[in-house]
Amino acid sequence: MYHAYRDGYSLLPRLNKIREQDLFLPEPEHVHYLEKKKRAAESQSVFVSTPAFTQELERVVCDTVGRLHPTPGLDVSKFQTLAMQIHQDLIVHKLGDPDDFMAAGSICFPSGWWPEQKIGEPLADIHRPIPGMRLNNSRKLVEMMVYHGPFERYVWSVIFNFDINGHPSRGKVRFDPNRPVVNVKLERQSMFGFPDHDAALFVLHVRIIPEKDLDRAALANALSKMTQEQLYYKNLEGCVNDVLNHLLRAPL
Repeated sequence: MYHAYRDGYSLLPRLNKIREQDLFLPEPEHVHYLEKKKRAAESQSVFVSTPAFTQELERVVCDTVGRLHPTPGLDVSKFQTLAMQIHQDLIVHKLGDPDDFMAAGSICFPSGWWPEQKIGEPLADIHRPIPGMRLNNSRKLVEMMVYHGPFERYVWSVIFNFDINGHPSRGKVRFDPNRPVVNVKLERQSMFGFPDHDAALFVLHVRIIPEKDLDRAALANALSKMTQEQLYYKNLEGCVNDVLNHLLRAPL
């Protein structure tokens, strides 16, 4: 099992080149994810778009997802329809003049952000709340995704429940030393470029690594090196020592 935190906590892009057939990875809990998506759509804004997400771009995106996704028989007639049939979230980002911007998205499982507040924003502004994020070369990063992909990267967070939906409206669960639960939420971000449309597709695949499968020492080492600003952003301020003690204690 892949443990991104073994490389520490990093905000570097760390883009790894992949084959286009690896844009989507199989998910054994496919139906379970679809149920969670349906519930999310009932309580939060899921679909967002701008006029730049034209019918032509929508068709190209849908046809690509239908061709590369391991689930057979997908309805690719509309972006919204397609997105609710797969367990991954989808974002379409475009290069503009002068700024790049988020053109469309179907996001059921955001990690602490409001999709409706980020639509139309450049990559730099979308990630500005993240402490330590280097934003000077964000346009070059988008150009890489559009013209030189496909790529993948991983980001991760420690969570204290089993919920893959980190929408801000749901609030954050704090660590409870009396009932300790420490899991890692892993987000695989894969990217596929559409050079003819100056656009790229972000595929967000979120899953939970339960505590029983964690490399506890490696995770503790990564957490111990985070800054105070990063600890606050990751919901670890004031409890990181308790979390570290829990991780370094031999599991029952």
